[in-house]
Amino acid sequence: MARNTRSDPDFLRHYIRVLLREASARRSSPCFHATLLSWVANARADLARLKATGPAQGDLFGSAA
Repeated sequence: MARNTRSDPDFLRHYIRVLLREASARRSSPCFHATLLSWVANARADLARLKATGPAQGDLFGSAA
């Protein structure tokens, strides 16, 4: 079963690191470098959105209260 990678914070952190490494390795290709950096921005926005919304299932039994 395929997992939804856009809702997995661990995957997004890994994906961001990989994209940044690839972007730094491809500075000689300005257009592709810029594309990779835009993908980084999108992944960071997805990660921030996940952090803002919290876990998929909230506090089920009220232990946080």
